[in-house]
Amino acid sequence: MRSVLAKSSLLSFPLADVAVNRYEKERREDGFIQRRVCAGANPCVVVCKEDGSKVLLNGGPTSWLHAVTEPSSESFLKIALTDAVYVGEDTTQPRNVFVVGSQEVESDYAEHRDWVAPMSVFPALSAAEQSLLSLALSLKQWAALTPFCARCGSSMHSTDYGLTRACTGCKNRIYPPVVPAMIVAVLDGKGSVIMSQRLRPHKDARGKPMRTVLSGFVAQGESMEETVVREVLEETGARVTSLRYVGSQPWPTPYELMTCYYAVAEDSPNLVAEREELVQVRWMAKREVALMLAGKHPEFVTSAPTTATFPLLEAWVTGRVDDDGQPTPRL
Repeated sequence: MRSVLAKSSLLSFPLADVAVNRYEKERREDGFIQRRVCAGANPCVVVCKEDGSKVLLNGGPTSWLHAVTEPSSESFLKIALTDAVYVGEDTTQPRNVFVVGSQEVESDYAEHRDWVAPMSVFPALSAAEQSLLSLALSLKQWAALTPFCARCGSSMHSTDYGLTRACTGCKNRIYPPVVPAMIVAVLDGKGSVIMSQRLRPHKDARGKPMRTVLSGFVAQGESMEETVVREVLEETGARVTSLRYVGSQPWPTPYELMTCYYAVAEDSPNLVAEREELVQVRWMAKREVALMLAGKHPEFVTSAPTTATFPLLEAWVTGRVDDDGQPTPRL
């Protein structure tokens, strides 16, 4: 996928290049899961809280996968993989990945291991590993959030090894959903971008508040482009005069798809923050944003490199995108 993006004006976003063969059709075949859990298939498990807020490490900061090939050893995870959610086969190295919740793991196994936030693990992982972990978290959260059927209220159970879920009552079958949202770097065409500080406090270890670009969910009956214009106006009072789509990013909280844009609001010097969501919005000059990206701003930090915010701002700061949100050199 990255090679395709390299030939276009689109940007490459983290978590968006998952190197996994999901075997969506093959997993329905007899004997499929037995072939995936044998020792030669190198089965591994992601263990996470049901809400996706924590993952269980198996040692160091990059040990987010747990081996299950030696059930006779106390250091290896003991679990019925035939009941787990099958994420897929990692195509970057020979291993088959499953995901289970904390309630499906023996308490003594987790007792001497660390639960950590996924975002603290991502920086130490390769791009492929980040995408794989993100997908595993989304699948598990979906399973946890759908215990009952929306049609009849009966219990739901996993089918096709986690690819689908089925109702025990009316037999309704559901598939993993995607929640569409947009994220946008709004430029003034003169070297500044709108940065917002959310009402819900986000601070780094030093207590510096976070400033980020604007984002919002798509309303029913609304196009993605209409969402960009509406959200920018609602949150800041700025009026978008042009916009450009530059890519998308799956986001595992729980299963969003962020569509990424640059927009220009060239005649909106005075911003007004939507007080229900934001503490402050203001135009910030490119030099200030560069300091935030480098972690050197005296007052603020910005979102982590794994977010869509970071590459949107970085491409603009480094000149790969101009002050109108267009690629340089222009196509």
